[in-house]
Amino acid sequence: MMPRPANAIPHSPGRPRQFSDEDVFHATTRVLHQHGAPGMTLAAVARELGCTGQALNARFGSRTDLLIAYAAWASDQQIDRFAMVREANDSPLQALRARFMLPITGREDELADGGAQRRMLTLAAEAASDPRLGAAWAANGQRFRAAMSELISEAIDRGEIIKTDPDQLTWTLFAALVGLTMIWEPRPGASLVEAVIAMVDQILAPYLTGATS
Repeated sequence: MMPRPANAIPHSPGRPRQFSDEDVFHATTRVLHQHGAPGMTLAAVARELGCTGQALNARFGSRTDLLIAYAAWASDQQIDRFAMVREANDSPLQALRARFMLPITGREDELADGGAQRRMLTLAAEAASDPRLGAAWAANGQRFRAAMSELISEAIDRGEIIKTDPDQLTWTLFAALVGLTMIWEPRPGASLVEAVIAMVDQILAPYLTGATS
């Protein structure tokens, strides 16, 4: 008998348990980290959550519908993090840096260390061949980039970044960070968050005016 993962929600056999959509989405994140999209089944999420596959099917309708709901939830979490750092930083440039310096713990739906990030991104590959899931995942990326572009636009208006196309700079930064997380390999004395912020600083460096608000 395989041991239950340490972060799985306990479940008493024979007793149906109540669970929130948030519980389901966190369990989905953990399954994606462990198995990627090919192993992300209702049964796998149910095992992680401690419920039945039928209960998930009754709530979400299908695996694809669960993944579409998960994409919308993850997007909301990510946008909330942009709002949080903007509120905490008067400088939009510092808010942008702070967004990518957030610890992985608490934002596992967007960033995972080691091979888990590559397994997460297999969902993007699946979305490319599924129109409904693809639309949900595209909307997720568009909202993320729009939030980045808004901070960059504010930084331009504040004189922290030179006049440039904020959407083009956003795309360059976004594409570089996705690529970095794909090839990242953990090693002693280094962290993925440190690598991410170093990439952010390297790409932004030619655009900085030296002014901070």
